[in-house]
Amino acid sequence: MIPVLAILLAGQADPSDADLLEELERNRIDVIAQQLRNFRGRWDIENNGDVTCKTARSTGKADLDALACDAIRVCAMQNQQLIAQRDDRRRPRAERSALRKRTEEVMSQCASKRFAGLRDRYTDQLIAGRVRAVEPVQ
Repeated sequence: MIPVLAILLAGQADPSDADLLEELERNRIDVIAQQLRNFRGRWDIENNGDVTCKTARSTGKADLDALACDAIRVCAMQNQQLIAQRDDRRRPRAERSALRKRTEEVMSQCASKRFAGLRDRYTDQLIAGRVRAVEPVQ
């Protein structure tokens, strides 16, 4: 992929190759987005306050899974107060249930935003050759 880009930048390729390269990059971004949509991570806050994340459904790429889990950990750290309220057994059951739903919504929104940024950064790294090519999900 990078050699094609170098040829294009050097002006040694047909202009239609630039269109092909652009289409390939769009497809690659779509593949990464699909892989992130399929990702599922389980997070937890340990007694010592550490946030953990384990991959429940992999993207198929260990490096992308790790980045996705990092994004989820950041979301959990940003929402620790809401999570603590949700887990407070002194609260009535109905209130905890409502807080559980709210936590799911907030975490989902946060993860979606972070995954969009992650997709863009991962694609940039892919283009720069810092990570291996992502194959389509079978």
